[in-house]
Amino acid sequence: MKRLVAFLFVSTFAAAQQPAADQANRPGQDVVNAKRLNSVLNANLYPGRELGEKINAAFGECNTCTVFVPKGTYSITATINYPVMSSGTAALIMDAGTVLNPTTANPVIQAKPSVAISDPNILIQGGAIVCATDACRAGVGLDLFVGGKVASVTVSGFTSGYGVILEGANTLTFDSVVVNNNQTGFYLAPVNIFGQNYAPNAIHIINSSIGRNKGWAIFGQRKNYSGAPTSDFCLNNTYQNDVIEDNGSGSNGGGIFDSCAVGLTISGNYFENNAQNMVLGQQTGPYAGNVTGVSILNNYFTVSPSLSTTIRFGGTNGGISNTVIGNTEFGKAAQGSCFVSDSPDNGQPTILSNTIVSSSLFCGAPTSLLMGAGVIGFPVPVIARGKQNVSGCSLAGAVGGAAAGQFTSGSTSCTVTITPGITAPNGFYCSAHDLTAPTNTLSETATTTTACTISGTVGSGDTIVWQVGYAY
Repeated sequence: MKRLVAFLFVSTFAAAQQPAADQANRPGQDVVNAKRLNSVLNANLYPGRELGEKINAAFGECNTCTVFVPKGTYSITATINYPVMSSGTAALIMDAGTVLNPTTANPVIQAKPSVAISDPNILIQGGAIVCATDACRAGVGLDLFVGGKVASVTVSGFTSGYGVILEGANTLTFDSVVVNNNQTGFYLAPVNIFGQNYAPNAIHIINSSIGRNKGWAIFGQRKNYSGAPTSDFCLNNTYQNDVIEDNGSGSNGGGIFDSCAVGLTISGNYFENNAQNMVLGQQTGPYAGNVTGVSILNNYFTVSPSLSTTIRFGGTNGGISNTVIGNTEFGKAAQGSCFVSDSPDNGQPTILSNTIVSSSLFCGAPTSLLMGAGVIGFPVPVIARGKQNVSGCSLAGAVGGAAAGQFTSGSTSCTVTITPGITAPNGFYCSAHDLTAPTNTLSETATTTTACTISGTVGSGDTIVWQVGYAY
C-alpha cells in the first residue's frame, strides 16, 4: 500500500515551503506534491479544531499515513489516538522543535487496539511532550499497548503521573528518548484485556536518558490475573546504554525496580545519584515466582553515603539463575552497605569480575561465585558502552556489553578474541571463567591496544563469562 503524508499546518505553511531536509527525513513515504497533498489535507485542515483533534481526524482518513507536525508549541486537549492495525504502519513525525503542552490529565498519545489483533506496529519520532501546568501533572505522556519504535522523543513534567505506560506492549523499542521530571519514568505491567493476559515483552530502552523522576526511572510490576501464570511475566526486556541519574529521594524510588522480570538484560548503563540504583523485587500473589534469568552486565554505578545497596534481589524467592558480571561501583557508600544482596533462601546470583572502588562490602550469599568484587582498581575497568564484539570458538548466545559478557562455547578447543571498540595505550587485561561443571580454565594468550585473546580447553556447550580491563 502506498503511503500518503499528512502535513498538519496550523499556521499558513504550504507543503512546498518545507525544507528538502525535512522531506528526506520522513521514512516510508511517497513523494507527494503540493497539489496532491492539498487535495487531501490542506493548510486549513479541520478548522476550529485543536492539534490533537486534527491529528486524530487525519489518521481517521488515512490510517497508514505519515503525519508530520512542524516546529511550534501546541496546546493539546484531546488525546491523540494513534491508529493500531494488524498490517501497515502509521507514523507520527514531529519536528525536533515541536512541543506538545497537554491541558488535561488524559494521556497525550495513546496507542491501544479496540479489538485483539496481532503485531500492531507504530512509529513516533521527534519532538517533546511537556506538562507545564498543574492541570496535567497527574497525566501520562505516552500510553502504549503496541510494538514498533519511539525515537528522539522527550517526555517531561508529569510529576504526579507517568512519563510512559507500557501495559502489555510487545516488541517495542525506545531509542534516544529523554524521560525526566515525572513521578515515574517508565511503568511496565501486565494487563488483562480482550479476555487474555498480556505482559510487556521485548521492550528495549536503549541510548536514552532517564533522570530526575520523583519515584523510579523504570518500574516493572507483576500483577496477577486468572489464567496461565507465565502470561504475567515481563519477558526478555533490555535496558542498554542508558544514563539513569538523579531519580528518587531518600528511601523512595531510584533507578530500576522490577518484580516481573524473566530474561531481563541490564547492560552498559551509567547510574548516578539515584536514591536506590537497582532493586529486583520478588513476584507476589497466587502465582508468585522468582525473578529469573536477569543479566546485569558492564554497568557503572556511582554511590553516595545515603545508598545502602547497589543491587538487591529482594524478598522471599527474590531471584534465581541471575548473573552480575563486569560492573563497576565507584564512590563512598554508607557504612555496611552492599554491592549485591539477596535473600537467604534465594537461588544466589552468579557474581563475577566486578570492580568495587569504594567502601562498600560485598553482601551476596556465601555460596555465590565471587571473583573480583572488593578489588581496588585492578583490572582498571573499561568504561565503554556499546555492543560487544567477540569471535571464535564457534560461540553462540553472546550477551553483554563492550567490556563484559558471556557466551556458549561451540567447540572444545576454545580461542576467543574480544574487541572492545576502544584503544588501550598499554593493551588490555582479559579474563574468563567457565561456569559449567567440570569447570575449566581460560587464560589470556594475547593482547594488543585494540583487542585481547583468551584460550583454553572447555566442554562444547559450556557457559563462559569474560571481562576486559585496561592493563597497567
